[in-house]
Amino acid sequence: IIHVPVASTVGAGDSFSASFLYNFMLGKEIDTCLEIASKVSAFVVSKTEAVPDYNDCSLSKRLKALQQATF
Repeated sequence: IIHVPVASTVGAGDSFSASFLYNFMLGKEIDTCLEIASKVSAFVVSKTEAVPDYNDCSLSKRLKALQQATF
């Protein structure tokens, strides 16, 4: 479970689904797909816009580290 302050839930489901499917199609394990999708969705709901700026944020760094660790 990831706890974040929720600013808006717009985009939560879309970001979760897209992230999960993207990683699943790359052949990653279901648990990894769920972990990444949860982190992306948590990031999205912590922002006021449905498509937040993903550049230069801690999420990008955490996801890159997670992706490198799972290969």
